[in-house]
Amino acid sequence: MSQSLRISSLMLLVTAALVAQQAKVLKITDSRPVLQASREIEQRYGVSIHYEDLRYDYLQDVEDITDRVLTPQQRAMANPERRIVVPRAKTISIVLAQRSTPVSEPDVATALEAVNAAVAASSDADTTFQVTESSGSIFIAGLRSRDRDGKGRTHVPVLSTRVTLSSGNSSALESLTSIIKEVSTRSGFRIELGNIPIRLLATSQVNVAASNEPANLVIDRIFKALPISPAVSSANGRSTTSYQLLIDPRSRVYALNIGAAAQEAVSVESASPAKAPQSQPDRFFRKNAPR
Repeated sequence: MSQSLRISSLMLLVTAALVAQQAKVLKITDSRPVLQASREIEQRYGVSIHYEDLRYDYLQDVEDITDRVLTPQQRAMANPERRIVVPRAKTISIVLAQRSTPVSEPDVATALEAVNAAVAASSDADTTFQVTESSGSIFIAGLRSRDRDGKGRTHVPVLSTRVTLSSGNSSALESLTSIIKEVSTRSGFRIELGNIPIRLLATSQVNVAASNEPANLVIDRIFKALPISPAVSSANGRSTTSYQLLIDPRSRVYALNIGAAAQEAVSVESASPAKAPQSQPDRFFRKNAPR
């Protein structure tokens, strides 16, 4: 390789690294704006960000979107008594700063700042989230929400429930199912598996033991023991796996969704506002599984 070609290649790499670090303004209007922000942050900084819903007991905090999301044909076929109720939409805006680490490494510190900014933008006197970091992963959990009378109250996040898991090889699906069953029993809230990579979980053997530990930390260890899904790839070769624990405001049942996100490839980003895609209803309530 000629010297001029080597210099050109070096300049291209330096330019790409600088471009990848440009700031990005993120504006989100969504039923769960903190969740949507967390998925963008996770992808940008290569850090697993787990999410647990607020509790939506106050009627003014939810809305019926059935007629907006179903086509006339779907409405004609649906049970008229079955309505799609979601948290009331809210708009937040945050700045995603440039990375403080190379793109080949997770940037936990900058991701944590962005998550805290999203939580602050979404919170008020009666609703807020708890944000913690452990072993390189970030955990967002609904901590305070309005009760049926509209008064703010603090509650214990469901996945802070402590669980015990015996050592020995088992499929990730078996381990996860055991945890969910124990959390449901101990917390008094029913949890079901929602959108999950069932084939990956069923065929992946893990050996994750726990002795009276918070469920969220144990689930994170199971995810870290999983092989990288062949469906998830990026220019930087990094991916993350995270959960989203969503509550149905009507039934008070939780659904545990699991998604994988590829780290953003090096690409040109402007500092102009970028709007994240809105979530759609399903379980609970996203038509598509988390990316």
